[in-house]
Amino acid sequence: MRQWFPFTDYDFYGYLVSGSLALLLIDYVVNDAAFVFRENWTFVQIALAIFFSYVIGHLVAQFSAIVFEGWLARGILTPPSKILLGFKEANTFEKFIGWLVGRYYAPFAPETRKGLIAKAAEINNQRSEDIVDAESVFQIAFAQIVASDKLRDRVEGFRNQYGFCRNISFVGLVSTIAITIFAFCNPEMWLWAGVVLLATLGMTIRFLKFYALFAAEVLRGLLVK
Repeated sequence: MRQWFPFTDYDFYGYLVSGSLALLLIDYVVNDAAFVFRENWTFVQIALAIFFSYVIGHLVAQFSAIVFEGWLARGILTPPSKILLGFKEANTFEKFIGWLVGRYYAPFAPETRKGLIAKAAEINNQRSEDIVDAESVFQIAFAQIVASDKLRDRVEGFRNQYGFCRNISFVGLVSTIAITIFAFCNPEMWLWAGVVLLATLGMTIRFLKFYALFAAEVLRGLLVK
């Protein structure tokens, strides 16, 4: 972000955008969107809207991390680093996810996997055969990324993307549930429930793509000289 902008990239992509959508949903449910769609805004109202969007965005990020990152990406699905390094073979559903998101849910080439594990073992003063956990390789690689400005900036972009998609997916999930409840009283809302659900599924797929790509880029950082 530009220097005059008071938020970092992740503040904007991770918190403000999703928080604004959540604020719109809340305003729509409890206030018929009278606040968000007002015609004239004072400086104080704009400042309050940004403040509440930012705060709500943090809450969205917390819950979306639990639901989409912890429960979906690392609970139901195998963490991408395990598949990329060949510590676990993708099951049928994960292969389908891989077909949707690209090659990031498939293992690296054998030579690449061997090189990554050997490099991680070297950095950690271990033998390659002692590396039996993908998470330890990922953490060693991440430490290398943090120490490099060039690599950190590249990986940061993927983190922004997956954080954005994850948080929007969570807002979409909550919105779908809320709109579906209202649809029982107003049948015209069923169409909107379907539209929001499709958008949520699309953003969830994008989240899984960038989440896996983030893991792949972090691991590949071990081989960058």
